[in-house]
Amino acid sequence: MLGREAATSLDLFMRVEEAGWKGPTGLGTSLSCTPTAAAFYKTVLKGFGETDDARVDVLTIDGRPAATQLGVRAAGTWNLLKIGFDEAFASVGPGNLLMHHFFEAMSREPGVTTVSLVTAPDWAERWHLRSQATYDVDVFAGGGGGRVLRGAYDARRLLGRVKRRLLRGRPGP
Repeated sequence: MLGREAATSLDLFMRVEEAGWKGPTGLGTSLSCTPTAAAFYKTVLKGFGETDDARVDVLTIDGRPAATQLGVRAAGTWNLLKIGFDEAFASVGPGNLLMHHFFEAMSREPGVTTVSLVTAPDWAERWHLRSQATYDVDVFAGGGGGRVLRGAYDARRLLGRVKRRLLRGRPGP
């Protein structure tokens, strides 16, 4: 589903993602478990869909959705933002099948120069993709408000490092 149809297909994506390990009986990180994230992705798909730069791909097996992925295109690059699959089909690797079909289709698509998984998940190693380092830059406005935001940001980063160190030092179960 491409363009405007992608935003309306988010519910289908969420149902499939929820049926996998990200759902409420797994990690609980699916969009259906995180309404704020779901609203964010709906807005993203709607915005990119206005120019046909959003997509939700679905692989069906025996008429049932088995795997889905959603992505957005910017400057010739399709960025796959989220993937999901129904655990009932895990034995056939529906996510891999969908990814394979997607890569093949994009290799024939005029104007598409790159496919990005955005992050570097462990499961992506089987595809032997080229990895590219990225960097974050945080810019804060001058003045009192910018200094307050920078202080809060630095404090949050420091607390995160302390938490990670404490967790590493914690004995296992």
